[in-house]
Formats: sequence, C-alpha cells, structure tokens
Amino acid sequence: SPQTHFIKSESDWEVINYIFRRMRDEMRPNYKEMLDDQEDLGDSGYTIAVVDKTPFQRLWIEIAGVEQTVVDLMDRTEGFLQFLELQFSFHKQAAEITADCPSDQVNIIDNITNIISPRYYREFCLPVYQIYADAFAGTNKKIAVHFDGLFGHLKKEITDSPIDIIDSFTMPPTGNVSLTEARRLWPDKIPYVNLPPHLAHAS
Repeated sequence: SPQTHFIKSESDWEVINYIFRRMRDEMRPNYKEMLDDQEDLGDSGYTIAVVDKTPFQRLWIEIAGVEQTVVDLMDRTEGFLQFLELQFSFHKQAAEITADCPSDQVNIIDNITNIISPRYYREFCLPVYQIYADAFAGTNKKIAVHFDGLFGHLKKEITDSPIDIIDSFTMPPTGNVSLTEARRLWPDKIPYVNLPPHLAHAS
C-alpha cells in the first residue's frame, strides 16, 4: 500500500507544530546513558551523540513526503512557516544541550542525497550546521553529517559548510564523488566511508 504522510492539508500543520513545540520545550540533557556506554567501551571505542534532521530533510523523509514538501515550499503557508521557525529553535536548544555532552563527535542524521538542491541545502541545512558550530566553539567536538547518497551537486556547499565529517560517504560507482576528489576538495574534512552498496551482495 502507498505510504501515508502526516501532512495532507493546511490544518495538519497545527498538530505537527504542537508536537514539535512540546518536544522543544520539554528537551532536557540526558547524559547518563552516554556515560554508561563510554564506561563499557573503555579504551576500545567512543560514543557518538546523535541529533535529528534539518528542516527540509525532516519534511520529505518523515513528515510530508517529497511531493507535499515541494508544494509547501512553493506556498509557504503560515503553518509551514511556523514549522520552519520551530525547527530552527529546536536545533538551537539541541545544540546548547549537546555542547555539554561527553561525546567529542555529534552526528546530524540528515541522509543527504540528490533530493535536496543546492539552493535548499543553503537555506535549510547550512544555517542549522552553523548553529551547532557556534554552540561547539571552544570545545573539541566534531560535527558529522550523515550523507549516504549522491551529493556531487553540493560540492561548493560542502566546501562552505562548517562540518568536519562526511558520515557514510558513498563510494562510486553508487556514489558520485570519489575519495580522491573528496581529499582534494575538502582536505580539512574527514570522509567516513560506508559499506559500498555495490559490494553488499558480492560473493
């Protein structure tokens, strides 16, 4: 059966915005689990803090689907604009909490691929990454963004971004940026290579 998304009409934004407003307002630090995990790991590994998607990615992946997201981006209704404002304040709150967490790496689970254009990446992703970069100033924290897809069209935007780690870097031929090119373009960024998808079923 076809997937059903939360947003089907303008009135649905009221419900979604209420949920995110409560999530933002109730957000509190919870470092105990991370500290316990690090104690279990000892010197054999380190914990990674995880924060959720930036607004455009959250919209098309979790809330509205691709088609409705495009429609809402064109219309920019009051409910949609409230959602965007809430998302930025949500990340500001999350960044302040994460800045004090015991992990030195923070992953933004964005699932960046060729669904997002350079224009929308600049509008909806880069400002959120900057919120975390500003919150982490003076700490040793590294900002990782989960890509796991085609991102060759975002080379300039990635160059201009404050991120430190390209998480789940997808290798060619499935991906469209080689490690050689990545090293040349982003000598100050770390590519975390995922399992190349074309090898997943290799003998």
